[in-house]
Amino acid sequence: MSESPFGPCGCSPLGPGPTPTPTIVSGASMPLGWPVGRPLSPMCCYAQPNRVPQYLYLFGATTATNVTTGYFAKHSSSTDPLAVAPLVRSNGFGGVNPNDPWLMMGNWTLVDIKVVCAGASVNQATVGADPRLRLDLFQVNETNTTNLMTLNLPCISGVGSIGVNNDSSGRTGLIYFSQHSFSPPFKPTPFTFLGWLFIAETANNNQISEISIASSALIFKGVF
Repeated sequence: MSESPFGPCGCSPLGPGPTPTPTIVSGASMPLGWPVGRPLSPMCCYAQPNRVPQYLYLFGATTATNVTTGYFAKHSSSTDPLAVAPLVRSNGFGGVNPNDPWLMMGNWTLVDIKVVCAGASVNQATVGADPRLRLDLFQVNETNTTNLMTLNLPCISGVGSIGVNNDSSGRTGLIYFSQHSFSPPFKPTPFTFLGWLFIAETANNNQISEISIASSALIFKGVF
């Protein structure tokens, strides 16, 4: 007798299909007021009963060089000093300068972030023992933005490639900045727009003052 594709107990990891008519949340706690995520079966015979973790990866890149404000975008251009349609600018989603932020569909918690730069520098003659890159995360509204979190990402690889005296043009090796613990937890509001950018800091030699050609990835975890 062949084993059931739904496991020894007959339960499916996907659970029932969606109902023809979505249920509207009373007194909606989310902007558009509908339930997030497909309902799941009990999954009594699987490794994580009742809870199925899922991961969301968001990316942004810029090909700009020697900049003190790094505008990350879903797509970037080597012919434009700024990224094309960046994830966020100072104006909002409906402003005159185009933005192309990520639409957050569902309840997600940030669990990891990486920024990889071809070049980076501090604005002093030496690099400190703990260089950090500032990344600001924003909610993009209709006509303005809301700063959700400011991160100072530690350098986890490539410290020796960080330039000095505000000069990131040397580009001797890739430089990695990363963080995987956030307090308080970062949880963007469902059905809002999310964007992020690099901002230079110059108070000491542990602050990155300039970057060149960078890619970023944010990893979110959801349990549905």
